[in-house]
Parts: sequence; C-alpha cells; structure tokens
Amino acid sequence: METQALSTFATNFRLYWRQRVATRRIALMGALLIVLNIVANPDVEAQVLLLRVLTIFVLIVQFRLWDDLADRVYDRAYHPERLLVRTTRTLLFWVSLAPLSLASGAMVFLVAGEQGLFTYAALVCLLAAVYAKPLPLLKRRPVYVQLVLLKYPAFLFMTVPCQSCLRLAIASLLAYAAVTLYTRYTWLDRR
Repeated sequence: METQALSTFATNFRLYWRQRVATRRIALMGALLIVLNIVANPDVEAQVLLLRVLTIFVLIVQFRLWDDLADRVYDRAYHPERLLVRTTRTLLFWVSLAPLSLASGAMVFLVAGEQGLFTYAALVCLLAAVYAKPLPLLKRRPVYVQLVLLKYPAFLFMTVPCQSCLRLAIASLLAYAAVTLYTRYTWLDRR
C-alpha cells in the first residue's frame, strides 16, 4: 500500500511540476530575478552567480508549492483543472515542503549569510500569517495577492549580500513592480 501511495505521489508530483513549475510564467519570473540579481550585484564570480541561480530556482519551487497548497480553496472555484485541487492526497506535497525549506534555507545562508536567512525567516512568517488569513483585510483577494507577491523582491534580499544596498533596494522594487504588473495583466485573463 505504501509503495502504491509513493508511486501515486511521484506521478502526481510530475503532473504538478509540468502544470505549475515548468511553465513560461515561472521561467519569466526566474529570468527576471536572475537579471535583477546581476543588476543588484554586477561584480560577481561565475560560480557564485550559479549558486544564486540555483537558490532562486529552489526558492521559486518551494514558495510556488506552498502557495498552491495554501490556495486550494480559491483554486477550487477559479482553477478546478489544477492538480492540487483535483487530488485528495496532498499530505506528501505538504511533507515535501520540509526538505525544500531546509535546502533553500541552507542555500540562502551560503549566498547571502545572516541577512539572507533573516529575510527568509521574515518571509516565511509573513506568508504563514497571510495564508492563515487572520485579518478580514487579508480575505480581500487583491490585498492577499499583493502580499504574496512580496516573495519575489524578498528572493533578491535572500540571494544578494547587501554590499550595495541602494542597488539591491532598486532591483527589489523593480521586481515587485514587474510581478505586480504581470499579475494584474494576466489576472484579468484568468479570472
């Protein structure tokens, strides 16, 4: 029975990956964050940049999965085709967040030290509160979405040491503006 459950999870995870991670939208987000990472700190060695790119990728996957798991009620109404809405077995998806979180936390510490780890912890706390929706204001979808989008500029603070804090701040503002505009533009089509 366990083998069948793991096999089903593996199949579902592959389907989830194709549907929600290996997409043009995620590729665009990743490319934007990599370019802004270079803008924030252009004097970076190739191997350090590669580690930052891998860290951004792991962060995107981790937070995409967490967001999709937290958003199942909304997705049930507006995106019934999504795998995490259609499946009743999400426990292993939740469990898979643990190793993703450990990996991304360790990678963040490697590339940005304590500053990155502090930003990571702050983002996790913020999103846990947002996903729990304890305040009536958070039940309003536009406010909820804007708070969730803060993860993208935070990814820059998690992957770029603050040697030039002004460049990092500007790159982060550009990231937030870009993902906000993209989300607003595409949200009209999806809703």
